[in-house]
Amino acid sequence: LSSLFKRSGFLAFSKSFPNKDVDNIVLTACNWLIKNQVCNSTGLPVWGLPYRRKIWIDELSSEPNTGFNVPTVHGIHAMLDLAEHNEKMHDIASKSAFVAASAWHSQCSSLIGDERTYWYSTLENHNFHVTNAISLMAGSIQRAAVSFPNLNNKLIDGADQAILYILHSKRTDLVIPTWDYFGSRMPPNKINRNNDLLHEAFVCDGLLTYKKYGGNLGSRIDPKELFEMLAKFNRDKIIYDFPITEKNKNRRKNPARAIGLAHALFVVCEIYKLSPSRDAYELAQSFFREISDNILEQGRIRYRKLDTDISSYIRTRAHLIYAVSNYVDLVETETALK
Repeated sequence: LSSLFKRSGFLAFSKSFPNKDVDNIVLTACNWLIKNQVCNSTGLPVWGLPYRRKIWIDELSSEPNTGFNVPTVHGIHAMLDLAEHNEKMHDIASKSAFVAASAWHSQCSSLIGDERTYWYSTLENHNFHVTNAISLMAGSIQRAAVSFPNLNNKLIDGADQAILYILHSKRTDLVIPTWDYFGSRMPPNKINRNNDLLHEAFVCDGLLTYKKYGGNLGSRIDPKELFEMLAKFNRDKIIYDFPITEKNKNRRKNPARAIGLAHALFVVCEIYKLSPSRDAYELAQSFFREISDNILEQGRIRYRKLDTDISSYIRTRAHLIYAVSNYVDLVETETALK
């Protein structure tokens, strides 16, 4: 539902279905999100997953509709996008985003010296340091904070502290810097690894959003470096799911998954908007070409090239909607300028 107004997704929907009452569809989705903005496990005003989930060292599965980091990030951005594009819904949507951001910062984070980590869910047993979740939440909290400049001191401090953790977690010992999936604290039954394309794009997304919305450490975030972190997955004209530094040979040779391609495309378009370059434009073209040639096939969505039909995966569909629409907007803008 949030893909209807997740960043450029709302605009794409309006263009594609000019005869639909898009405003009413968006209002219905917004009301549903607000009505369901509650974690069944803690009562916090955040968003979750409608099914049970058992991860890492859990002995029992979480309750349905337990709040999770990434769905909450998407909810915050969706509400803030709606607030920017719909004057009638501005107050209720922006308040919803700010309440969610405030709740996650105050109840679902850990302060470690002058750094902060945001948990993977609202449950304290999920407080391991997942770099993509920390970065995404920091970016969304920064955006929510600047929407309420008179109320956001703690949120801005929290975003700064989380971004500082992410910057210090970067694997600078590699030729092209990257992030591992886990930071300094991880489940004892897991082995750490470099991020795949999706989770590297998530990290880059959080950093870029934080910089875009005036984060105090924004000068330490270089869009060109973020571009290089995504470009490393494009080797010999094939876009892979893992970087060349991945130790598992089978993982290393797998083509990228649809959801990873989609979010990487979205982020590269955002990088281009912030810091235009021919390299970024061509990388966006490569990601889009892979999606159009090998993921979208006769009305179906493939998991990856020559793989399973996952057309029923709503999350992947949502990522594809706002990624491809963002790319189309970028191409149309560049064509008009020329």
